[in-house]
Amino acid sequence: MKDGVTETHTRRREVARATGDCRCPDTDAISANAAPTHALIVLLNHPHLRMAYGIAVAERVARELQWRMHLRGSSIAVVGEDCFLATLPEGEPPLGVIGCWLVALCSQPIASVEGSVLPLISIGLVHVQGVGRHTPSTIDRLGPGSVQPPLPPQYSLQWRIDYERDMATALVFFERMRAGACSLTLQPVVSRHSCGTQLYSEALLRIRDTSTDAAPPLMDVLGALRRTGLIRLLDHCVVHAAIEGLAQDPALQLGCNISAWSTVLDSWWSEAIDRLSRLPEVASRLTIELTEDVPLPDPRSALALVNRLHQLGCRVAIDDFGAGTGAGGLEFSIRARPDVIKIDRKFLQAAHRSGREQRAFAHLVGLCRTLADYVVMEGVEQPGDLVHLDAAGVDWFQGYLVDGWEKAPVPVPMRTPGRWDANPPSM
Repeated sequence: MKDGVTETHTRRREVARATGDCRCPDTDAISANAAPTHALIVLLNHPHLRMAYGIAVAERVARELQWRMHLRGSSIAVVGEDCFLATLPEGEPPLGVIGCWLVALCSQPIASVEGSVLPLISIGLVHVQGVGRHTPSTIDRLGPGSVQPPLPPQYSLQWRIDYERDMATALVFFERMRAGACSLTLQPVVSRHSCGTQLYSEALLRIRDTSTDAAPPLMDVLGALRRTGLIRLLDHCVVHAAIEGLAQDPALQLGCNISAWSTVLDSWWSEAIDRLSRLPEVASRLTIELTEDVPLPDPRSALALVNRLHQLGCRVAIDDFGAGTGAGGLEFSIRARPDVIKIDRKFLQAAHRSGREQRAFAHLVGLCRTLADYVVMEGVEQPGDLVHLDAAGVDWFQGYLVDGWEKAPVPVPMRTPGRWDANPPSM
C-alpha cells in the first residue's frame, strides 16, 4: 500500500503541474488552436484520504465527484483512480464558472461510514483528440488547473490521527461559515501624520462564538486548513467577500491576506480574475497581501499572479516582511515590485532595545522604500512606537494604537448551493 500511495501521489503531482500550464505544446499546432472539449478533474488529496481513512473512502469520494459532474450534464471518462475527464457539453465555459465548480465541489462534505471528508480538487480545461481510454500523457492541457498539490501523506499512525483531526476542524469551520458565524473585521492602515488618512483597511477573519459551542481558536483553524490544503477554499471565499464589499461601497479601500498556497495563478483565481476584469473600479481599490505562512511553493507562478493582479489594476502588498522565508524574501520582493511592503512587528520591538537595533530598523525602512511605493509598519500599539517611526521615516502604520476597529463586519459568504444536484453552477 505504501508503494501504491507513493506512486499515486507522484503521478498526481505531475498531472496537477501539467494542468497548470495554460499553453499548449508548441510542437502541436492542431491542439494549440483547438477549443477545450473536457475538464480534467484531479482529486488532489486522494492519497491523503486513502492513507487516513482507507481505500474505500478515497474511491467513494472520487465516484461522488464524478457523479456530481455527471448530474450537470457531463459524460465521464476515468483517467486514473484520482482523476477523470468531464465533457463540456455546452462548449468552453466562461472563466468564472471554473471557480464556481471548484468551490461547489470542494465545500460540500462527502459522507462515508468512516466519517465525512472534504475533497480538494483541481480543474483544468483540456482538449482530447479521438476516443478510447486516455492517460495523462495523451491529454493536451489548455486551462489552468492547480499547480501545487498539498504535501504528501506520511506513513505513521500519528499522521493519520492528526489528519483526521485537521479534517474534522475544517468541516466544523466551513459549517460555521455557511451558518454566518464568520466575518471580516477591518483594521485600517493609517498615515503617521494624520490617523484620519487611510491607505486601506485590512480585512481580518474572525470566528464568532455561538450560544451552544465555542469557536475553535483561529490559529488552530488556519493551521488545520494549511495542512489539509483546504486553505485555498478559505482564501477564495475571503477574496470574494472583499470584492463584494468593494462593489457595495464605492468609498471603501480593502486589503486581504492570502496564504502562500494561494500564490499560484491557477483555476482557484478564475472567478476573481473574471470579476475584477469586469469591474476595474473595484480592482483599483483592492490590495492583495501575500503573507509568510509557508515558503512560496512556486515563486515563478507567484510572480505571474502578481503581474496579473497588477494588470487588473489591483495593488499587491508583501505582508510581514522579514518574518521568515516566505513571500517577504528579498529576491522575490525585488522581482515582484510590490506596491506596499508591511514590515514585521519584531523589528519595531527590537528598535526599543538598543541604538544599534534602532539604526538597523532605519536601514531596513530605507531598503523597503526602494522596493515599494508604500512602507507600512505593523504592530504599532503604544505612543512610544511613533518615535521610532518618525526617526526612520515610516509614513504608514497599522495596529491597536489606532482608535477602534470598524464597527460593522463584512460577512464572508459561502456561495455554494445546498446540494450540488439541486442547483448546479451553469455554464
